[in-house]
Amino acid sequence: MGKIAKLRSRFLEQDQFNRKETQSQSPFRATGAAWDFPFLFLILLLTILAFLPSLCGEFVFDEHNLVIENRRLGSLAQIPSSFFRLEEETAVVSHDIGTVGRYRPLPASMGVIAFRLFKLNPVWWHVLNLALYLLTVTAIYSIFRHLSPDPWVYRPATLFFALHPVHTEVVGWVANFGNTLFGLGFAMALWFHIESRRTATRGLAVLSFAFFQVALFSREGALTFPLAIFAYEWFFAEGNLSSRIITSLRGIIPSLLGVAFYLCVRYFALGGALRMASQSTVPWNTVFFSIPQALVNYISLLFFPYKLSLVYPFSWVGALDQPGFWGSLLVVFALGYLLRKFSERRLEDRGSVGFALAFMAAGILPYLHLRALSPELLLQDRYLYISSMGFSLLLALLALSAATRLLRFKGASVILIVLIAGLFGWTSFQQSFVWANDVTLFSRALEVSPRSSLANQNMGMAYLQINRLDDARRCFEAGIGLGNAAAGNAGLGDVAFAQGNFQAAVGAYEQSLASNWSFSANLLRNLGLAYYQIGDDDQALRSFELLSSHFPEISEGFLHSGVLLLKRKEFLPAIDRLRQAGAIDPGNYNIPYFIGEAFEGMGNRAEAIKAYQAALSLAPGFKKAQSRLNTLESPAK
Repeated sequence: MGKIAKLRSRFLEQDQFNRKETQSQSPFRATGAAWDFPFLFLILLLTILAFLPSLCGEFVFDEHNLVIENRRLGSLAQIPSSFFRLEEETAVVSHDIGTVGRYRPLPASMGVIAFRLFKLNPVWWHVLNLALYLLTVTAIYSIFRHLSPDPWVYRPATLFFALHPVHTEVVGWVANFGNTLFGLGFAMALWFHIESRRTATRGLAVLSFAFFQVALFSREGALTFPLAIFAYEWFFAEGNLSSRIITSLRGIIPSLLGVAFYLCVRYFALGGALRMASQSTVPWNTVFFSIPQALVNYISLLFFPYKLSLVYPFSWVGALDQPGFWGSLLVVFALGYLLRKFSERRLEDRGSVGFALAFMAAGILPYLHLRALSPELLLQDRYLYISSMGFSLLLALLALSAATRLLRFKGASVILIVLIAGLFGWTSFQQSFVWANDVTLFSRALEVSPRSSLANQNMGMAYLQINRLDDARRCFEAGIGLGNAAAGNAGLGDVAFAQGNFQAAVGAYEQSLASNWSFSANLLRNLGLAYYQIGDDDQALRSFELLSSHFPEISEGFLHSGVLLLKRKEFLPAIDRLRQAGAIDPGNYNIPYFIGEAFEGMGNRAEAIKAYQAALSLAPGFKKAQSRLNTLESPAK
């Protein structure tokens, strides 16, 4: 025991000396600092090469709703408005709408800015998303350099993080930049906290608070940031146990205030409620028993990121005696034991190892609340974004330890670093092609999880977009067979509508509505048009009225209702609906034309002339409007 005590005392003295040396210098003056900038530049260049295919990708999955069909992106006034609604209330969601508690105003605002700059050119959206990721890599480089000043640790750790294949989802899936803003805010908040503690500069603490808010208002997963701060303070604090506890608790006070500020803003902005909802009704005991299995799956994705997918198969664990619980728990405990032994053997890096493990736990903790997640998307690569920071630091320490202890010389770690980075980079490059479009994305999803109703449904929608109607029908029918009857019938309705079989489309759409499903705007619009095509104006009007009442930000409901009322010669209600449509879509020249027809039907010649003139001002070559105007202005009239 005496030898152990002396060894620990010597380690603490050396650690305090190292911390003082590090704190007395600029972080750019660490060992090998002359090569820091060139090496960072090399990492960024390799990162661009690894994710280069993502720049050619299309908008995929829910980006059709968040970007392409999101008409609110065209108005700068939507930036402040985005702070007063949930993300799912920001866009017209196709085949999937509901309140799931995603309060993410910054990504919604960023989407407005990107649309203002790039319109719907996906290349520039992906370029901006990659740029945000590169900024995060730069911040991680600075953090790792402070946590472990050995360049044989912080340089490969940053390289592993930058090239890790689980990040292809973050880079390739723009989704209004929510994931990259979240990661950048989290990393910058941690970096400025570290610097504020190192230099005792209050301004840096304010910047840490500000970037923490960026992370919070981008993703709810940032709520565990105080745990990351506590881990840093605990593992790198000096002194005895009581002083470390006090230091750690003091260190998290600003971040706890940040959480309180975020919750207050959310509460009042959303009308006096936090509006956090669960997406699953699975019993709590089942959720608890399933957590070890989820952890093992995530650990596997970090160590063996092969055949990554948007959708993974996952089976709930219903009891303690099931292997999915105790077997997974044994794996977690065994891995924890091995890492503990590893940290004991590397006393000089004990703080870094402990922090890396704690950071991994803080990053994944929000996503172990399985009831809050979509049942089809319980496991997601992007959920590992923060945890992968800690994992990359740990992996670099493991590589260095293996080289120095097993191969007996430090330079051998170059072989391991190049091998790991090469595998990560090549896998990321290949995985980026998976995110090229919906067909490639959901082809991989079906390859990995063929019994996923979500994968089948979205594969059907991807085929529908490229007019492969038979393939689309097959996927929708498979989704129905897997229990997703509502969305599957809506998809079958879309197929029948595209084929011109409007009677079949009506039947499929009505089956979808009958399931008490949260219907979409597309469904109601197409249902109304299908009823119109088969001559049932009453049902068509009902569908369009539903569309305008449930989606008042969309002009089609009001426009089609107005046209049907005009057909019935109900002129005043028709004018009212058409004016509502015009207020939403003032550039649509058909709207004033139909208003002109309504006024003409009422015998109000002067108002009709004004309406036709308005239509011509929007479309000078509009022949029908010009013809009606000429008729009204002729001397015979």
